[in-house]
Amino acid sequence: YVARWTDIQPGDDGKITIRTSHGVGEANGGLPGAHAYKGYGGGVFMLGEQSGASIVPVDSIGVSRLAPAPDLQNVHPNAPVEITLEHRSAAVDPSTILLSLNEVNVAPEVIISGDETIIRFTPPTMPTSNSTTNVALKFSDNSEPAIDYVREWSFQVTDYIDQNLYATIPTSWAMPIGGARQRGMAVRVAAPSLDDNVFLETPEDVEAIWAETFENLADLTEANTLGYFIETGTINYQTDLEPRGNKAGESNFPGIQSSFEPGVPFGLEIDTLLLLDPGFHLFNFTVPGDFECFIGFGSDKIKLPRTYAECTNCGGEDGPWFTGVVIEERGLYPFRVVYPNPGSSGSLEWLEVAPDSRRHLINAPNEDSIPAFLPSSIFPVGLRVLSIERDDSLLNLMVETPDSSLPHIVEMSTSLKPNSWKPALLEDTEQISAKVLRIELEMPNQPTAFFRVLIGMGNDE
Repeated sequence: YVARWTDIQPGDDGKITIRTSHGVGEANGGLPGAHAYKGYGGGVFMLGEQSGASIVPVDSIGVSRLAPAPDLQNVHPNAPVEITLEHRSAAVDPSTILLSLNEVNVAPEVIISGDETIIRFTPPTMPTSNSTTNVALKFSDNSEPAIDYVREWSFQVTDYIDQNLYATIPTSWAMPIGGARQRGMAVRVAAPSLDDNVFLETPEDVEAIWAETFENLADLTEANTLGYFIETGTINYQTDLEPRGNKAGESNFPGIQSSFEPGVPFGLEIDTLLLLDPGFHLFNFTVPGDFECFIGFGSDKIKLPRTYAECTNCGGEDGPWFTGVVIEERGLYPFRVVYPNPGSSGSLEWLEVAPDSRRHLINAPNEDSIPAFLPSSIFPVGLRVLSIERDDSLLNLMVETPDSSLPHIVEMSTSLKPNSWKPALLEDTEQISAKVLRIELEMPNQPTAFFRVLIGMGNDE
């Protein structure tokens, strides 16, 4: 990049600031989330000295940014067109701005801020897969007489209908947004003892281990009774909190204190519901080894295709993988990420590459990130009366319970007052399944009665 700084007077002091996406790190004034050692170093060199004979006239308006960049390929199909114009000796006359895409005039958003004008347009629909978009911008400055400017360039949209690269998700898979219960992701971790002779080298090994009998050395203190950790933040894990991937602020893997504790290979599964809008969504995983990402439930789930991109500043030994989906209807979509960590040290980062090329961690606390919600299957089942039916002189209660083999007590009240609950007369109980119990009661004589079901000695109801 070559910059020109003219008309510096003798004795003047100045400051040149170089800002990159990483480089100096957030703590030292870099962009938010940047690691200190990443990116490219910067330097300033004087290539020429101004003299009366060497002054070259410059445009009154400079184009400091075109996005997507000219001749860029594999552009995100939801990408906005954005131009930043620098005011030098004159400003942009906003009434003269004319922007067209493929020879069709559009109405862009125009933002005038200080010494620059930003022109932005987001197409309402995705362009055709693998198509070329031709952009033309015309405007004039506010000088006397006005100077006219024309800038034209083109870019190519990614081939998002290529099923070898991306998956188009059926609209029937969209779950209603009202089904979202709680923000977060469910994570379960397996760290088998080396004595169990269980190996976690591939995603298939991780999927199979839950059916195995093994000693789990992961610290499950914070897991729920079904063995799931509730991750209310983001997936930005590193065993020793070393900087990896795109974003700072790494945290430990749930249940894994460090690469030395428990100091064995481990694997994890992440289950979550992502709230996705219609369009193309590109996910970025930064991992040191293997992983898989699925969308859908049960036997209908799809293993998403993935591609690897060489990266010169990803940090450590981690590499960036990309996988994408085309969504046709807004809703909640079930995702599962399977990650084996065959060594003791590891890292995992899950982001979305936004249409403007920025990267956001999934479920990050900002309006541009994709929100994640917990699937209901990871919550422990509490006691719940499914139905009450009369059968001659009996009442049949169908009860959902965490464990139908445990003793259950049914109490009855006619007033719901605290001291009014009395044991109901049980005729019979039957285990319908591991979590469903049928209870037969004698029909009460009272015209109105209320029932409650308790497990064991009444510590749950």
